[in-house]
Formats: sequence, structure tokens, C-alpha cells
Amino acid sequence: GGAITIPTEFGKREEQFLAAAIVVADVFAPGFNGQCYANGEDPWGKITGCDVTNWATGLRNSYDFVFHTNGQVYATDNGLGSFHSGAYPVRPTPPCFGFASHAPYYDGGQNPLEQTDLLYNVKPGRYYGHGNPARDECVFKDGSYQGVPPDPRFDPPIGDLGMHASANGIIEYTGNGGCGNLAGDLLVLRYSSGDDILRVELSPDGLHAVKITTIAINFNDPLSIRQNTN
Repeated sequence: GGAITIPTEFGKREEQFLAAAIVVADVFAPGFNGQCYANGEDPWGKITGCDVTNWATGLRNSYDFVFHTNGQVYATDNGLGSFHSGAYPVRPTPPCFGFASHAPYYDGGQNPLEQTDLLYNVKPGRYYGHGNPARDECVFKDGSYQGVPPDPRFDPPIGDLGMHASANGIIEYTGNGGCGNLAGDLLVLRYSSGDDILRVELSPDGLHAVKITTIAINFNDPLSIRQNTN
């Protein structure tokens, strides 16, 4: 969420190839190489020869994800939080490196302004809309801000988790609470606006969120969520 105006903690640094993604790293494999920097020191250089790979990309800030018993994977993703907190790539086609303008998109800049937090059904090889020029991912979300079609690998969100929510922890509830009515539902913890737990009811095939409701409130900046197995 850092500002994109100069100077900031980001400045003019290019994106790193493994950024904004869920990655796979088999750390127990013989000879595993997790050194993914170009020269052992530069995290912004090109990656060659390491054993970490992108599994799904275009996720701006997914604090948590869950493997559901229905075979699906679900992830929360934090949207841009303030007027100056981000921008999409300078052009919708590669190469799209370059320092984007923080002017609003409707004034010719690349700033989409505040964005809501989202829930995704994450699949390998798919793209979820947060661009990364290092991977030639130049189209922001569904392309509507840039006036172009979506990336061919783009999958839209399945749920809206709220503005300024900082929706982070997520689990599948597998107990008998609520007379068993919660079993198989997703529970999402919101750190900022709300300070609460959301219940996400899924469609029978698990591909859509059909209902999102608040079931617990009055927490103090909660981050992770776990189910008591007792």
C-alpha cells in the first residue's frame, strides 16, 4: 500500500518475477535451490536457475489461502487502500515497464484509486489482475481501466470482502458449530474495517460465493484465524 510518488520505499524499482503471486517451493527436494536472485544479492534482478516457481499470479497482497475439502483453493486479496497507494502498468501490452503516473485513471494516469478487498478461487496458471511487468502481465484486473480486453488467463473474483477491510486469515470450517450449518463454509478475518469474521457460503460446485455475512464482531485488529479442534 505504499505511495507510488517519489521518493518512497519503492522508488523506480522494477517488479520482481515472483512478486504478486502464490509460489511453489519444494524445500525438501534434494538439492533444492531457493537462491532466486541474479547475483545472490539483488532481489530485483532477473531470476535464473532457482527452484521456486509461480503457481498463480496477479494477487496483490494475499495474506492467506486455504485448500478446501471440495478440491478448490481460495485466497483473500487486499485491494489498494488509499488515493496514492498504487498504479497499474504504464501500458496494457508488453513491454510495460516504467514509472506509472499517480494521477487518477480518469485524468490520464494509471491510478485506479481505492479498490475493495476480494475473494478468489485460485487455480494454477491463472491470473488475477494485479499486473507485473516482469512477467509481461500488463492488464489491470478485467482491462476496463485501460480500455482493453482482459488477459486471456484472467479469472474474476468470486466475492467482495469490503473496502479498507484488510481481509487476511481464511479457513474452511469443518466442525459442527451452528448445528452443522457452517460445515464447508469459508471464514474470513478482517483486520481493519469490521474487525470481524465473515462467513462465506459457497455454491454446490465451490466455484462461486453465494452469500457473505458477518458472524462475529468486536475483535481488536485480528490477523490469522484457526479452528479449535477440541
